[in-house]
Amino acid sequence: MSNVVKRTNTDEMEEKITIRLLTMNRSRQPHEETDGSIQPLQNNEQIEKATKEANLIVERANQEAEQIRRQIEKEKQLFAKEKEKIYQQAHHEGYTKGIQLGQEKGYRKVEELIQFAKSIVDDAKIEYQKCVDKSEQTILTLSLKVAEKILCSSLHENEERFLPLVKKAIDEVKNYKEVQIYVNPSRYALLVKKKDELLPHFHDGQLYIYPDENLSETGCIIETDGLRMDVGLDTQLREIKKKLFELFIGDEE
Repeated sequence: MSNVVKRTNTDEMEEKITIRLLTMNRSRQPHEETDGSIQPLQNNEQIEKATKEANLIVERANQEAEQIRRQIEKEKQLFAKEKEKIYQQAHHEGYTKGIQLGQEKGYRKVEELIQFAKSIVDDAKIEYQKCVDKSEQTILTLSLKVAEKILCSSLHENEERFLPLVKKAIDEVKNYKEVQIYVNPSRYALLVKKKDELLPHFHDGQLYIYPDENLSETGCIIETDGLRMDVGLDTQLREIKKKLFELFIGDEE
């Protein structure tokens, strides 16, 4: 803002400055001539000249006062505009910063929610996989138990279905000269009865069949010189179960 000379009351500047000239009659001096015409003429010219100069000074003063008043008014308007501009700028900056802060907080909140949702999904996947693995193990166990029950039930319905199990085991020891077979007493009569069907599986060996109360109904032990084999149905099912679970765990790893 320009530096200007300010007065406390600008209305005073609006008043026209006037100078009132008073004609002063000087007392005649004793030596002055009373009848001369030159002296009054000179006095009138001086008065007129002084009056003109005074009027010019007054006019200049009024012009300068008006110019100062206009400059002050202009400065007031510029100050008001600058004040409004600064206010609007500050308001806009504050509003913009407020929006930016709000957006940043909103973005951070949304990002936190997204990360939280991802963690929930990841945890759910882990729990789901655990449930699937557990379910697969349960299904496998149940399937083996069902298979065991079906086989046992099948053997109860037709005991001769036990013979293929024994024949297959004998094929593995057919080169031995002497073989002993141990079965549950409930299967003993069957094997003695079907001994002739078992002998062809030997080359020149001897076959002996013994009952053993310690074996289950589907149990069967074969012994030879230095060799003992458990070929019972329940034992084979356990081996199958073991192999299946080993494969299952290997697939997981």
